[in-house]
Amino acid sequence: EELNYAKFDNPIVRLLWVGSVDPRKGILFILDALTKIDKNAPVHLDVINSGPIEAKAKAWADKHGVSHFISWKGKIDRSEVFGCYHKSHLHIQTSLADANTVVMWEAFATGVPSLVLDHCGMHDIVSDKSGIKIKAGGYNQIVNDIADALNRVIEDRTLLKDMAECVIAERDEFSWERRREKFEEIYALAE
Repeated sequence: EELNYAKFDNPIVRLLWVGSVDPRKGILFILDALTKIDKNAPVHLDVINSGPIEAKAKAWADKHGVSHFISWKGKIDRSEVFGCYHKSHLHIQTSLADANTVVMWEAFATGVPSLVLDHCGMHDIVSDKSGIKIKAGGYNQIVNDIADALNRVIEDRTLLKDMAECVIAERDEFSWERRREKFEEIYALAE
């Protein structure tokens, strides 16, 4: 797919969270980071899917004054999910224990850079040019680093476009065809 350049004309930085709203996915990191940016910042987070802590997460966002930044979309049709990717500038993946999630491949396919915790599988698939890696340290450090990253891309929107172009340039390395080739190379070495 081609990169949707029209989205960069949008004055609002569109963030996208796709995944189960449960503790291991780390949604509180991004919610808490939103408390550390300007209350009038031109940023919006779409949260797609639901989960066991959705009501608590919504209540937390209300209590901490960040609900105005968030649209809770729940479970939506896959075509709508891809529509959200196409409008988004930055995909948020703060999972605490995922190797390589489908949402990473969806973001790559649509040319959307990802903000990830720099561990597990995300460490290997997101480059410093095609996304934002957050050191997986303590809670406060992660939240502060995410907030700092959000402030950087809000202040300098060219970073988002540059990262998106890098995603397009790098994504073939992670295509199903290329992944199959890599496995065949590994198996050939083992023979």
